[in-house]
Formats: sequence, structure tokens, C-alpha cells
Amino acid sequence: MKIPVGLSFLLAGSLAAAPAAAQVCGDYVRDPLEQCDDGNTRNLDGCDAACGFEQTHRINTLKLQRLADTVCTANAFGGALTPAGLANTQTAIDFTVANGATSILFHMSGLDDLTGTADPSLSVGVLSATPVDPTNPAYNGTSDLDWWYAADKTLLDAQRQPLHQLPGSIAGNILTAGPGSAVLKLILAGGPASLSLSNAVATVTTGASTTPASSAGAPPGHLAVEHLDPALQSYATAGLPADPDFGTLCSNISALSLKNTPIPPALIGPGCNNRYTAVNSLLDVWVRGCIFLIAPVVNATQPDQSDPAAPPVGAGPPYLLQFNATTSVVEGCLDSAMASVDLTACLADAAYSSYLKFTTDRVVAGDNRILRDSFETGDMAAWSAANTDSGDLTVDPSAAMNGGTQGLLGNINDTTGLFVEDQLPEDENRYRARFYFDPTGFDPGEINNKRRTRMFIAFEDGPRRLAAIVLRRLNGQYAVMGRARQDDNSQVNTPFFDITPGPHRVEFDWIRSSGPDANDGSFVLSLDGAVVSTLSGRDNSISSVDFVRLGALSLKVGADGTLKWDHFESNRMSATAP
Repeated sequence: MKIPVGLSFLLAGSLAAAPAAAQVCGDYVRDPLEQCDDGNTRNLDGCDAACGFEQTHRINTLKLQRLADTVCTANAFGGALTPAGLANTQTAIDFTVANGATSILFHMSGLDDLTGTADPSLSVGVLSATPVDPTNPAYNGTSDLDWWYAADKTLLDAQRQPLHQLPGSIAGNILTAGPGSAVLKLILAGGPASLSLSNAVATVTTGASTTPASSAGAPPGHLAVEHLDPALQSYATAGLPADPDFGTLCSNISALSLKNTPIPPALIGPGCNNRYTAVNSLLDVWVRGCIFLIAPVVNATQPDQSDPAAPPVGAGPPYLLQFNATTSVVEGCLDSAMASVDLTACLADAAYSSYLKFTTDRVVAGDNRILRDSFETGDMAAWSAANTDSGDLTVDPSAAMNGGTQGLLGNINDTTGLFVEDQLPEDENRYRARFYFDPTGFDPGEINNKRRTRMFIAFEDGPRRLAAIVLRRLNGQYAVMGRARQDDNSQVNTPFFDITPGPHRVEFDWIRSSGPDANDGSFVLSLDGAVVSTLSGRDNSISSVDFVRLGALSLKVGADGTLKWDHFESNRMSATAP
């Protein structure tokens, strides 16, 4: 049906005058222009600060090359390795890619075409990461589609964006990124290496698009609370593990970063016919070489490139590095005129050309989990700090619960607080935690009319208490309540809920209000798997969770007995496991 011109003007005017519906990123509601909304404006958690899907890939095949070719026309670093040396080095790389110890991510920013078909401009951030639950039998670093990876914070800026980004584009399903700088953290020759790259250029063919997997609370997949658009698809793989379909990475490796990389343990002592000790670096090995028995493993090789971002030293490159014949330590540098120059400045400019081939698959660059500890290691090493009061807080088999063999035991005999502290939370707008506890035998000091102690407190730096779990004993009857602080410093409490002596599971879900006077913050308390109280409509917008403590806190005169805790877990978004 055609609309009369006059009426069309009226309709247009009416539509123009109608107020547009407000779209707010970070409110758990996926608006029409959003690809996801996970309730926050945090980058690198699967849904970015603008509520866009985060397309992140991890290298799941990484092959160090010995020879140059028409793609990477120079390769001094790989060329230093003999066939036997390359085989040993590659075996270690393969092993650590498979177990997740080597996890290099490519994070796409500004990617408009998630299918990877064509995009004239994007940025490719280069990161290192750690897999979540790498001991899970389902984890395989060579086939880890949509698995979770926690990015190395040292490679992120204040907005949780990669510090090192390569300018990129996609044409005909071919992604090209660079040139630019990056840092690769990997296991090289059996030891950890942090390699600074210049003139890095990566090229890879994007694969077919798929719908990202869904998760019920553990990897792989995206969580339901991310509210990911169910129609969204993105390219799931890039490159194939065979020539000519590998992706390629040509770059120059800083000699200074090799100098700062400790020598791998396998090359100390007899590994290189006793040339090297623990004082040496990976650079020393490349400059002097390595011979095992009578077979060369690494041929002595000098840097053949320079870093365009570093000032040349003296007459500039090529540089000749000199080593001490006794210690094998690189101690000197000659410029192209054979004049001695400052070693540190020389190493900052000198570099080795390199050539890597790779494949990738899509992963989730974000760790929903903050901390999980069942104390099965027999210690408190998973925690940032602990106050044990000279041994009154220990890890002991008698405190084990829910099928474990170890738990956290507090022997309470004075007013000194006993606790473990976790500093992993990062300005969390949502914080979910669960732990088991057993109050049997604990007396908060009833004879002195002291009936309560806090077992858990969530803090903002300052510190400012934001939420707490409180244990009460009144006439021998134990009970638990939750407490949350508001912006005006008033506190709102759940009722106390009676519990029996013995193990119990307590959980809570704290959500920060979305803005001043929005009054949409909340606190939900669960006991033994059932929600018992919900505090909604809270005005708590000014603070976020920065650290937490678990233990016997705020003890009073007369407190005595034991408290036990076990199976602690905290998450950013999803519910904790039973």
C-alpha cells in the first residue's frame, strides 16, 4: 500500500519526534545495537566495554622455521639451529602448546566483519595467557575452540587492552597484520622466554564461521549472563597445519630480550659440553653456539637486523657481539665500523630475523573464575596473603569437607583474626563466592554476650567493607546471615538462618548498582544450595570489590574453639559449582 505524501510527512515527523529508547551497555540487557551484555564495561571477558563480541584467537600450532623463503626472506634466529637442535626445540614447543604453557593470543579490535571475509581496518593485539583448568581432561591446547584464557596483565593497559597492537586488514579471507612490535612469551629450548619483536608481520587465512559455544559455568563456551546474540557467528579457525596453508609470522627478535632470557636448564653443563652455567642467557648460546658431544646443536650466529624504534649506536648495524671465552657471557659489542660501543644500547638495537608458522582457533579471552582453592595442595599458596597468628590457622585433614582430603582449620584462642586474603579481584562490579564451613565446637564468647563473628568480608581498597557473611551462636544455636553496605554507609542485612552443627555450603551473589540513585544493586544469599534471601533495590554504586578475606574475623574476648573452611570458589559472572 502506498502512503499519501502528506501523511508520509506526518508519520516521518511523528517518528522523528518520538524519543529514542535508551541503550545502556552493562545492564545485563542486550539492546538491538549490542552483540552481548554481561553486566559490566570490562574488556577481555568475552564481551567488551562497548558490549561487542570479542573475537580472540589462540595459536594452537606453532612451528619454528630453520630456513628463510619468499615469505620471510631472512631467518637468522631459526637458521642458527641445526636439524637436531630444531627437532629438540620444536618438541618442547609442541608439548607446551598442547598443555597450555605456551598460549599466544591474537585479539581483534575494530573487527566489523566477524566472518573474517573483508575488513579494511582493524587492530590485532598480541597477548600471552594462561588457560583456565588446563588439567581438565577435556582440555587440549591443540584443539581448544572457545576455551577460556586469562590474559597476562603485564601486557594490558589500564583499559585492559593489549599494549602491543599490529595494524591489520582482511581481504578475501586473508588477514594481514603489521608491521609492528609485540612480545611473545613461550617455552623455548625447554625454558621460559619473553621475546620482544620488531617489524612483526603476520598473515593467515581465516576459516569457516560458527556459532560460539555456550557454557553452563565452566570452559569451553560463553556464559548465559553474557547474553550473546544467538544469531552471531564468527570465524572459528585460521590457517591449516600444513604447507602452504599455515599462517606466517616474520619478525626480528631483540637481542636484549634474548639477553634477559635465562639459559634453558637443558643447555647447562653437559647439555652444551659444559660451556654454560646458570649465569648465562639464551643470547650467549646463540652467539657462541652449542655442541653436544661432537654434534652441533646451535651454530654460533650474530644478529642480522636492527629495531627501527631503537636509536643506532656508533656507526650502527650490523653489530658484532663478543663473548668472554671463559664464562661464555656476551660482554662486548662492535658497530659496523668495528668500533666498541655501549653494550646495553647495542643490544637494544640489535635483532635476529625470525620465521614462525602457526594456526589458530577462537577462544574466550577472559576468566570468569577469580579463585578456586580446596586446599588440596596442603598449603595456602593460592591466596595472596594469610594471617595465621603463629600457626593457629593451618591446612589440615581434619578440616576437609565434601569429599576433599584437606581443609582450612582455625584454632581460636584469642581475639587475633585468622584469615586468608585474595587480592585477585579487579574492581569487580559483580562478585559471586561459595565456600563450605563447619562451626562445630566454635564459641564466639557467649559467656561475655559476644555472639557473632564474620567469616567472610569483601572489601574495596581503602579499605571499605562491602559485603560480609556473619556467623552467630545464640544459646548454642548457630545461624548465618548476609550483609551489604550502601553508598550512605548504612548496611542492609538478611535475616539470620539457623543451621545445625556440621558442614554447610554458603554462597552469595553481590552486584553493584549501575549508577548513582539507580537503586539496582543486589545481594543474594544461598545456604546448602537454596536461595534463602534476596536484598534487591540496593543503592551501592560507588564501590567495587578489590580484595576479600575468608576466616575468623572480628573475634571478641572469650572466643574459643575451632572453625573449618573448605572448597572456596569465586567468580565474576556465573554461579559457583556445588
